[in-house]
Amino acid sequence: MNDLRWDQEKEDERTHYHLKAVTQPAHVLTPAQLRTVPMPDLRSGEAREMDAATRGLDCRTADDKVRAEFVRLVDELQTLKLRMEVLEGAVGHMVRMWNLPPKDW
Repeated sequence: MNDLRWDQEKEDERTHYHLKAVTQPAHVLTPAQLRTVPMPDLRSGEAREMDAATRGLDCRTADDKVRAEFVRLVDELQTLKLRMEVLEGAVGHMVRMWNLPPKDW
């Protein structure tokens, strides 16, 4: 509990009085002096995309990137399937040419 027999704020007043007497006028800093990171680019989204395209950056959204990756994977699978069909055809042709029983290939 607080002891109400003595004024607790009296010491604070005295401290603040002494601090005010010691302080000097404040040095004013400009916002540029306070900045620790570069100023953000506040241009329009279209201008940023055009700039990114010029620098060769990828401006697609995550959905577009995932969709493009799926399309690429499907293309690869179709290519592999076609290669397998060609290979199976070649193996089948060799088997027929050498008259091997079907179980050996």
